[in-house]
Amino acid sequence: MNITANGTKSIREVQEEFNLNYPYLKIEFYKGLNDERELVYPESKLQTYRPARAKTTKVVIKPQHTIEDLRDKFYNAFELVILILTQSGTTWTNASKTDYWSIEYQNEHAERLNRKIGMFNE
Repeated sequence: MNITANGTKSIREVQEEFNLNYPYLKIEFYKGLNDERELVYPESKLQTYRPARAKTTKVVIKPQHTIEDLRDKFYNAFELVILILTQSGTTWTNASKTDYWSIEYQNEHAERLNRKIGMFNE
C-alpha cells in the first residue's frame, strides 16, 4: 500500500500511517545534517519544512522504495532527513546497513527476526 506524505500532513500522521503499514519499522524526521541534526516536532506540518526550490510538496512511499530512495525524496521535497529504524526485540536499531533493501522487505525481515527472538524468550 502506498502512503502519501503531503504538505498538509503532520509528522506524527506520517509516522502513524507508516507504522500501520510497516509495524516492524519506525520512521523519524530530523532537520539539519550530520551531528547537528535536530528531531522535528511531531505536530508540525511537512509543508513547514518545504524549501522554496522544491518541485513537489508530497512524497509517495511505496513498498518497493528503498531507504535510500525515501531519504532522497524527503530531503528534496522538505529538506528533512529521515531515519528508518528496525525493531529487534525491545530495541530499535538503525537500518543503515540495509539501505538498499525495499521497505517492504525490511519489514518482513524484521518480523522474521522478532519471531525468532520471541521463540528464544519463551
